[in-house]
Amino acid sequence: MPEPSFDFAKWRERVLDIRDPKTHGESLEFCRLVESAAGMHDIEVARTLFNTFTDKPDSGVKEAVIRVLASFDLKTYYRAYLEELPRLAPATRKQRWYELLAAYPGTESMGQRECDEILSIVQGMPVENRRAYLNVIRREDFLLHHDWAAYVVPRVRVETRHGEREGDSDAE
Repeated sequence: MPEPSFDFAKWRERVLDIRDPKTHGESLEFCRLVESAAGMHDIEVARTLFNTFTDKPDSGVKEAVIRVLASFDLKTYYRAYLEELPRLAPATRKQRWYELLAAYPGTESMGQRECDEILSIVQGMPVENRRAYLNVIRREDFLLHHDWAAYVVPRVRVETRHGEREGDSDAE
């Protein structure tokens, strides 16, 4: 939970107001605000940070967001990412942030334990979110750069319109 002196509503409003900084001063303020949330591993903070990603040029300020998101535990990170993915994917289609963020930046290697934890989070999400996530991680170029995804992809279950299950053959 954020510190008692931390005014989350005010912080969130300002961060989202300047998520696409137009001046050097706004860029500095944005980075300062984002970094002020470091160590506050609250799900609402994570959701807000994911909400800062857009297709507009960012002049490198989103690196601060990724650094702070990397400090979140895997469970909070993926829960917030998966909740935001239906908005994030179309909002960042050109910049492809939605794909970059599909890989947890908090660790270099993902073992079976981490993958199983991701799977439990994914399976608890609505079908739309599971489908969006599966569409990101089963892409050939994603699988090429993230070997852990080959373990996750065939285990993500998504019901299709006809009651069939998506997942088992998708990694082939």
